[in-house]
Amino acid sequence: GFDHDLKSLLDSIVNYNLKYSKKSDTLFKEKFTKTKFLKICEDIVNKQFIIDKKEAVKKFIYNLKESIHTNNDKRTKDYITFLYSRVVGLNELSEFSLLDLFNLNKEDLTKELSKKDFNLLKRQCNKEDRFDKRKAVNIYNQLYLNIMDNNTTKESKSSLIYIYLNQELFDRFMNEKSFFNYVLELIIKSYDQIVNHRTLSIHVSNILNNKGINLKWKLYSLISIFAEKFIPYKEERRYYHPAKVCLDILDFKFKDSHSLTLEKLNDYYKNSDDTKKFDVSNDVLEVINFCKNIYIGFSFLDCIVLNKSQDFDNSTELDFIENNNELLLIFTKNEIDDRKIPCPVCGSIKISGNSFPEIGIKSWECKNPLCHSRSKTNRGKRYSRKTIYMQSSNNDFSSQNIISKDILKLWRRDIVNISNDDDLYRMLIKYYTYSNDTIYLINAHKKIVFKIIAENEKRFVKTLKLKTELKIKNHYDHFYKKGEFIKQFISLKDHGKSKTRKIDENNRSIIYKGDALKVLDIFVKNSIENMVTSPPYYNAREYSQWKNLYSYLFDMFNIVKKSYEVLMPGGVFLYNIGDIFDNDRLIVHSNMGDRRIPLGAYTILMFEEAGFELLDNIIWDKGETQSNRHMNDGNFTPYYQRPANCYEHMFIFKKKGKKLYKNNLLNKMHSNIHRFSPVIKIGKKGVNRYGHTAPFPLDVPNISIDYFTNEGDTVLDPFLGSGTAIISAILKDRIGIGIELSSEYAELSKQKLNEYGLKLDIYTS
Repeated sequence: GFDHDLKSLLDSIVNYNLKYSKKSDTLFKEKFTKTKFLKICEDIVNKQFIIDKKEAVKKFIYNLKESIHTNNDKRTKDYITFLYSRVVGLNELSEFSLLDLFNLNKEDLTKELSKKDFNLLKRQCNKEDRFDKRKAVNIYNQLYLNIMDNNTTKESKSSLIYIYLNQELFDRFMNEKSFFNYVLELIIKSYDQIVNHRTLSIHVSNILNNKGINLKWKLYSLISIFAEKFIPYKEERRYYHPAKVCLDILDFKFKDSHSLTLEKLNDYYKNSDDTKKFDVSNDVLEVINFCKNIYIGFSFLDCIVLNKSQDFDNSTELDFIENNNELLLIFTKNEIDDRKIPCPVCGSIKISGNSFPEIGIKSWECKNPLCHSRSKTNRGKRYSRKTIYMQSSNNDFSSQNIISKDILKLWRRDIVNISNDDDLYRMLIKYYTYSNDTIYLINAHKKIVFKIIAENEKRFVKTLKLKTELKIKNHYDHFYKKGEFIKQFISLKDHGKSKTRKIDENNRSIIYKGDALKVLDIFVKNSIENMVTSPPYYNAREYSQWKNLYSYLFDMFNIVKKSYEVLMPGGVFLYNIGDIFDNDRLIVHSNMGDRRIPLGAYTILMFEEAGFELLDNIIWDKGETQSNRHMNDGNFTPYYQRPANCYEHMFIFKKKGKKLYKNNLLNKMHSNIHRFSPVIKIGKKGVNRYGHTAPFPLDVPNISIDYFTNEGDTVLDPFLGSGTAIISAILKDRIGIGIELSSEYAELSKQKLNEYGLKLDIYTS
């Protein structure tokens, strides 16, 4: 494989090797001749380059020659170190003791560990039993990580906490708020009890409050937002730019009513805490102070809908809708830890780290020149504590860590049909724990069954009892009513007033072109019987771009608040929204901020703050997903698995008052999960043949109109898009009204109605 000319470089290679390597670092079994060294290097390079080996080898040799010829010592050292580390990896001592690894790292350990922890690790490694190199490194690293966690076993903290919230638990409390405070307290306690990068799971059953409203989806909202944002944290790492975040918020909320610049804000956050020099309003000052901190906690992974064969109670007003499902919320703890962790390949702590693949996960790079995982340009192994957990299990082929294809098939999507909780327990154990991990249960429904399944998989189970009668802090009011995080978007926007205009009931289809917030002002209050929409999803399309999630939620809340005013008491607003994968841009703007954002949770919060009641959520099952984000890359071990997101929410919000709609047994809905396909808009050659990038099908407005309106009622869509809501309304003998900001989409709506033989008037607001 090697070019013949490489032989002439061997002397140079050996000289550089000796120049940049200490003899004490050499772990060869025997002395190598040039011929043998050449053969080993040839094998290494052939293994390293798997695409067009011959050309790749020539390229590598050319680069090496060039670096030597130009006296580029750094680059030459990189290439030689790569070859040398591979030689070491293939020919070093095949067995190591823990004492060998300790002694190799001894000097660096004195800098990283306290005297107490150093002596503890020394005692634990003071054994000369020899192991295969990989096994020795794994044992050594686990001892080191356990010391970092201030324990010698993992039993004092849990790798998985499972909490079950049901009617029986709710009934133990005096009122709804006391129950909420208890649930939020469980989240806070769980954060302290979970090993970093491990899992919190909350199983939410159907719970009716004293008004007969099902709290299942409210709990999804309450838990999801609080769990991610309950810790205010002063972040001083370079990736957080408070001045940029602050200016984004100020420019959106206050526009020309402030004179602050990026330079002034940067100077304030870096050098001063004195806000007196800012001649600004109290509202602006609140934003400036708010941006001193970021808000962190668990990371939201998924809300899995558990579709069961049994019937559950539903909100009293929706007794005509059969309810067969519960929820499973999955979170992970990613707490930033700046302490060094040994390389999983060689056990060295000669490492560096300033990279964050995700918020809360620090990535390290091995700098040990003897580590045989180096790249051809001498980059060391890159890893994090999370990847160490995952990769360690991937090398463990015991049945306790292998996930069967039957389990993967059952849980491939985040709508799952299960007949009992046994399958749920089995999935949690196999997906989110490793053998010998500890699991904590809180209010588990079938503790014995969970324990039996866990013990068969070599896990330990403990039951935690938190007394519900204890006095618990008012987390609900502190976070949701008085908290600084919520204040950033639950506030009203001053946009001026438009002239009120009465609806012409003889005109069956109308589009008002303009900003929904301003157009909604023209309607008489309490004049609309029903509303249905699918709003712009945060930064998901070219027409829906905001600087950050605060700005998006601020806009949406104000439109929801205005919608509440125009809707009649007792009227229903069906709101279609999906949880998305994006960057909320509240901490960083790079890809490290990309995550699953529970837009549905924020939607519920906004509607309830506007005055609405949440009655239920009709799940739109979109079928098999096209996305590969959930794929496990062929790994059948824990933490590589992620069910594919396959549904969107269709929330049923009601304005307080006597219901306006009629329903009977003939109009019964046999499930609150509806499966129908999205609109197929992309034709041959990738051309959008529909004209809109995110149209919803008629099924969405049909649900709202069929079940929550009467003939002759007015149906309003504040984000009309391609006109689907108006088409549904007119076909069902209702008045259809839409609001659309885009002139292009307003004309598209007119075109779509013409295809149905329907006429449409467009008014410019």
